[in-house]
Amino acid sequence: MGLDAVTLVHDVETKFEIEIDDRDASKIVTVGDLLDLVWKVVQKSDNSISRKTCDIRVITIIHDSFGIKKSEITRTASFINDLGID
Repeated sequence: MGLDAVTLVHDVETKFEIEIDDRDASKIVTVGDLLDLVWKVVQKSDNSISRKTCDIRVITIIHDSFGIKKSEITRTASFINDLGID
């Protein structure tokens, strides 16, 4: 994981008040991977948030942190190849 990816994971952890295991974070390749991982961790700590709300918050974090259009942030988008986040 490059510095951008580490920063993104940190931003997500901060906004959701969660901790993502480094081994799990190192397996993130696509936006969908991140969305699924965050949902898995959030479910353990906050049962009041819906999956849709969780996904929207993560996509907003990516948009705000890197200025990427939300329309380009799809589940299948690769962080490195499609979004330029290393």
